[in-house]
Amino acid sequence: MIYEKYKNNVEIPTDNKKAIRLYEEVSRIIENNINPEMTDYEKELALHDYIVANCQYGFVEGDEELAYEAYGALIQRHAVCNGYAEAFALLLKCVDIENNIITGMADNQLHAWNLVKLDGEWYQIDVTWDDPTPDRGDFVGHEYFNITDDIMSDTHE
Repeated sequence: MIYEKYKNNVEIPTDNKKAIRLYEEVSRIIENNINPEMTDYEKELALHDYIVANCQYGFVEGDEELAYEAYGALIQRHAVCNGYAEAFALLLKCVDIENNIITGMADNQLHAWNLVKLDGEWYQIDVTWDDPTPDRGDFVGHEYFNITDDIMSDTHE
């Protein structure tokens, strides 16, 4: 729904306040962080860094389920791995970068991260694991940014 509104101006029903708010935030993030001269790699990096700098790992008390969605990461600024992955996937899709959400195991726990296609090659990105815990403000890690399947398989399956 958010992507359709962003790319094709398909209306979001007025009673879906959550989707409207998420659309507004996605539009703001892209407008403030992306410009047409950027390469896909530069767009991907800017959106990755935005999420890491502006989201903390965890829940908003009373709204735990939203931490599993893009809404938690982008509006509440608190999310777990699935929320990080969904937020990153949505932002990338809106700037026309092909990507998928991957689910599997990491540290013997269920986990979600992203696959991103740049220049015909697929890379793995774990935005959650690039966000230090406890949160360190604007510090952004890149250890799990655009790594190969082989490298990712050391910690993720």
